[in-house]
Amino acid sequence: MTSPPEVRSLLDLSGRVAIVTGASGNIGAGIARRLLEAGASVVVHGHANASAAEELAEELGRQAVVALGDVERDAGAICRRAVEAFGSLDVVVNNAGIQPVAPLGSIGAEEAAEMLRVNVGGVIAMTREAAASMGERGGSIVNVASIEGLQPAFDTVWSNDNSAKKAAVFKANFGDSGFALGNIQQVKGASLPAADLAWASFPCQDLSLAGNLRGIQQGTRSGLFWEWMRVLDEASGARKQPRLLVAENVVGFLVANEGADFRVAYQALRSRGYVAGALAIDARHFVPQSRPRAFLVAAREGTDLRGLIQPGPSEPFHSASVIRAARAVADPDWIWWSLPLPSMRIQSLASLFESDVQGELVDRKEFESWLSPANLEKVRVISRLGRQTVGTAYKRTRPSVEKRKKTRLELRFDGFAGCLRTPKGGSSRQLLVTVDKGQVRTRLLTVRECARPRVAQR
Repeated sequence: MTSPPEVRSLLDLSGRVAIVTGASGNIGAGIARRLLEAGASVVVHGHANASAAEELAEELGRQAVVALGDVERDAGAICRRAVEAFGSLDVVVNNAGIQPVAPLGSIGAEEAAEMLRVNVGGVIAMTREAAASMGERGGSIVNVASIEGLQPAFDTVWSNDNSAKKAAVFKANFGDSGFALGNIQQVKGASLPAADLAWASFPCQDLSLAGNLRGIQQGTRSGLFWEWMRVLDEASGARKQPRLLVAENVVGFLVANEGADFRVAYQALRSRGYVAGALAIDARHFVPQSRPRAFLVAAREGTDLRGLIQPGPSEPFHSASVIRAARAVADPDWIWWSLPLPSMRIQSLASLFESDVQGELVDRKEFESWLSPANLEKVRVISRLGRQTVGTAYKRTRPSVEKRKKTRLELRFDGFAGCLRTPKGGSSRQLLVTVDKGQVRTRLLTVRECARPRVAQR
């Protein structure tokens, strides 16, 4: 069996000083050992089990000292111990916590209050004091929580798609049960399990130029929206009406045919006893990929929406298209959903690429024949920089000068990818484009590159 790499080959903390709270326990002790292996000097914190903290510090040697005390009441003294022993403070791992192991009904008010004081108040106090000790130089603060915090707010009880590849992905992540492979026209709403939330994504072709903007009327691919309505009606007839609904599609859903398609879909939900509003969310707020999508979000009338709504639109999730859609429906009961911005750091697109996978050298003239004037200018500007520049490209149907539909290659060099591939490939399959000293190389994204944005969010 291959041995794991040394910690310092992954993370070099030479010259840094770290505090690990709750290091007298097994998890904290393990963190302290790894930080020491990475080259850091470590302050081993303990409180209830002081002897364990002292034993660990002795085990770690000259690069470790002990700090005893309560993380909420003695946070300042714990941080000062690091500065006094090693001259600075660079890292704090808030690992300390308490949890009574007992049935909920037997936990008294005092025990619950003490748990909140240590687990919440202690983190706040340590973070405040650590920031003061770090000063303008800054540092890193890591808050450790239970893995239960990563559990989804909803359990998936049933899913459907007619793609065998999507079925395989679902089963690999959620198991074999609860997935119905087949056309939605075969789904009977009365036979579905009861659920709080029903989420649907329906075909977008007829809401775009590629589908001649035929809309969501019956008989079009985008018209499968009405099959979803049928399923919901059958579920409601069986007393299984979901409290929440979400319909997801391209942003064009909001404005196609001057908003007529969205208006019809919106009224369909209103007539079924729901209040609704829309959001436009771009994946670029979460990962280095630009993929704006529209979400029609509805809640059954009478649902308590306190904390979930706001009085008017705000950027970035209430875009100009959302505002146009709201004006088109002209409903005084329109819902402006309140959605906070994510706080995580977005990876750079370049960090996801496999540098050892080289693209195919393409004919420059043939490559440029696929480009619109705006995208051609992008390549010329990049070429004049005189250095290797990596971007992405994908095919889109766009009108030509003669007002005819033409397949174009759209380029991005702004640090964000565009659409990833669909289950069947097709024109949305992503290309990686490298421009270097007048030469252009292209290749498809690898499986690993496609997966990396998703792995980064786990």
